[in-house]
Amino acid sequence: MTKIEWVARQGTIPESWNPIGGCEAISDGCQNCWAARLAATRLKHHPLYEGLTTRRSDGSYRWTGEIRLDYDEIFKPLHWHKPRTVFVTSTSDLFHYRVPDTYIKKEIWSVMVDCKQHTFLLLTKRPTRAFELLESHTPWPKNIWLGVTAENQQYAEERIPVLLQIPAAVRFVSCEPLLGPIQFHSMGTDTDCLDILSSTRWNENGIMNIPKVDWIITGGETGSRARPMHPYWARSLRNQCQVAGMSYFHKQNGEFMEVIDNFRDNDTVLMHDGKVLGRYDVWADKIIEKGYTVVRRVGKKQAGHLLNGKEYHQWPDT
Repeated sequence: MTKIEWVARQGTIPESWNPIGGCEAISDGCQNCWAARLAATRLKHHPLYEGLTTRRSDGSYRWTGEIRLDYDEIFKPLHWHKPRTVFVTSTSDLFHYRVPDTYIKKEIWSVMVDCKQHTFLLLTKRPTRAFELLESHTPWPKNIWLGVTAENQQYAEERIPVLLQIPAAVRFVSCEPLLGPIQFHSMGTDTDCLDILSSTRWNENGIMNIPKVDWIITGGETGSRARPMHPYWARSLRNQCQVAGMSYFHKQNGEFMEVIDNFRDNDTVLMHDGKVLGRYDVWADKIIEKGYTVVRRVGKKQAGHLLNGKEYHQWPDT
């Protein structure tokens, strides 16, 4: 089982399935990779992970880039009888270029197709390879969902348009760790607007044809080296989802919480764009103008998962 909140759909057992070990940093969200830390600590003697990470001078862990395949693990879902929601390769990336094509297209795909009682969630930072391998899979099985990680505007604009070209039954975006503001309505191309907030779009035959995302997940970064999430970023994505009628899931606020008054010297001052100005005692006399927020590191548990005092745990209607 897994404790990842957005895998815990009602009526199913939350599960992770890891027939692959190892990964490689590819973008800003990888800086403090929780999976690399897990592999280097709790799983360091597991044959699938042993020796796959290195410790950097700043104390963080990084994957070496080596990939291992676990052919015993691959058949596990065939023995799960009760319906499960399964996070596939939760400690790796299924579409890493070192994972063989046949392993993805035949071995893993076949197991997911055969296990129709389960729902499989594929999450990647490498949607271009997913497109190359899977865009021809039509009709797409209803029990396989495909998502991309978008930690800020740059990667949202790079990855989401590729995701929208893949005919997945359910498409989702994980904005975790959320490291900057994201405005979905700014994305598009010269030939075909890929504005995922559009609710009405028609082709030449008058038939509604909407490439869209079904589900947005947000969450702050956790761990000893966590970067603060500006609370506005999550609230903005929540509002965008409400306008578009998309499901929205806020997992957690990370290690920090917003402070309105009674500031402390070691509180952190953030700008709207995510720039960390520094400690409150240094900036207290310089932040008269609007556009800043003060946050305090209180730990994941105390920071919690509520936005404006409300829980947002929505899943797509399938």
